[in-house]
Amino acid sequence: NNINYYNKLVQKDKNEYLKDQYVLFAAGYQPEAMSNIFQGKFENYIMILEQLDQLIPDDWYVYYKEHPAHFLKTGKGFLGRNKNYYNRIKSLKKIKFLSNDLNTYDLIDKSKFVVTSGGTIGWEALIRKKRVMVFGDIWYKNCEGVTCVENLNQINEFLKNFNINDKIDTNIAKAYALSIYKNSIKLNYDLFRDDFNYSCTKFQDDLKALSKEIFHSFKKFYN
Repeated sequence: NNINYYNKLVQKDKNEYLKDQYVLFAAGYQPEAMSNIFQGKFENYIMILEQLDQLIPDDWYVYYKEHPAHFLKTGKGFLGRNKNYYNRIKSLKKIKFLSNDLNTYDLIDKSKFVVTSGGTIGWEALIRKKRVMVFGDIWYKNCEGVTCVENLNQINEFLKNFNINDKIDTNIAKAYALSIYKNSIKLNYDLFRDDFNYSCTKFQDDLKALSKEIFHSFKKFYN
C-alpha cells in the first residue's frame, strides 16, 4: 500500500520540523491535467526535487508534503505514486517527508519559500507573504513575488538574490487576482457536474458568450 509506505517515511517527531531551515514542496494530485499535461516536463517531481537537493544551501532541507487526495481510498491517486517513486526521493539527502496531519499554512509561514509545479499552494503562499518558485505553468506565475524557472541557472539566480526579509505586497497579489476576475466570463455549463451535451441550451449560450468576448478582445487589441 503506497499510503502506508509513505507514512513509514515520515519523520515521527513533529516538533523536529520547527527546528529546520526549509523550503516547502507540496506535491500536486496526479494523474490530473493541471499537474501533468499543463506542466510539461515539470510533471516530473523527482527532477524538480533533484535540482533543489543539489542547489539549496547545505543547512537547508526540502520538506515534501504529499497531496491529501493521495490518502483517499477512492480516486486514481495510486496511479501517480509507488514505492519506487518514494524511494528515489528518499535517496536525496536534503529531503524530509511530512505527515499529512501537519497544518499546511503553518508550514508555509515557517518556510524560506514555497516551490510548486501547478499547485494552488503557490497562491496560498503569496497571500501569506511568502515568495514562490514555480515550475511549469500556472495562472498566477506572472504575479509579483513569483519566480518562474526553467533551468538550473534560474534556480541559482533565485537563491543568490533570495532574501527572506524581502516583503511581499499582498495588495499587488489581490489586484492581480481581481484583474483576472474582471476579465473572466461566468459560464452556466458545469463541465464537471452537467451531462456532456453540445446541443443543450446552457452550452450553446456559453459558446455565444465566449465568442462575443473573443471578438471584442480581438477588436480591442488588433483593430
